[in-house]
Amino acid sequence: MGALWTIVILLLGPVAGAVSGRKLRSVPSRKLIYVSNGINLVVLAAITAAVDFTHGGRAFDLLRGPVALPTLVIWSTDIAALCIAVVAVTLLFRVLLRRPPKPSIIALLPRYWEERLAFVVLCVLIAAVEEFIYRGFVLSVVREWLHSGTLAVALVSLSFALMHGLQDWLAIVAAFVQGIVLSIPVLVIHSLVPSIAGHFVVDVCTGLFLLAVLQRLQLLPNET
Repeated sequence: MGALWTIVILLLGPVAGAVSGRKLRSVPSRKLIYVSNGINLVVLAAITAAVDFTHGGRAFDLLRGPVALPTLVIWSTDIAALCIAVVAVTLLFRVLLRRPPKPSIIALLPRYWEERLAFVVLCVLIAAVEEFIYRGFVLSVVREWLHSGTLAVALVSLSFALMHGLQDWLAIVAAFVQGIVLSIPVLVIHSLVPSIAGHFVVDVCTGLFLLAVLQRLQLLPNET
């Protein structure tokens, strides 16, 4: 069951990314999308937690590993900074190429305080669930299969990146690099906490500030 669910996740990410891109063209409500994604994440988390619990609990061990709080804070800060740096470099390329994100992605960014609050809650779910699934459960299983942390990180990060297939190639490349960055704490200090923290910070910052930054960089017109 553990092997089967790992394969499902590795394939589900790319498929979900491709399908989501089509669905976004016909769903007008950001709140509906936030709620729908939140429900999907809870379901995936529940299934993965059940499978992990019955197969050694390796992902749970990465959540409760005996790492000192100061170490977690330092690692969380560093990983968040690295992820923000990846976003900054991606924005630089967007400016140089004059290539804004897809309109469907811009449409997902929150505009009003109610949407921003819902988006922050969604970011908590995204960070916790995706890291538990990808860097916790799946990475542990794939490392065991391949007997190589490097190859496992590359494969898992590729699936994670293709899950963002609703976006353009710049965002997919950025997601692949971020996937590698988010894997570092798992391999080095055997903890998911910095990965979750870094993932949350970069998603919140991107969601709450990307629209204004793109407008400031003149990649998008100001909204009236």
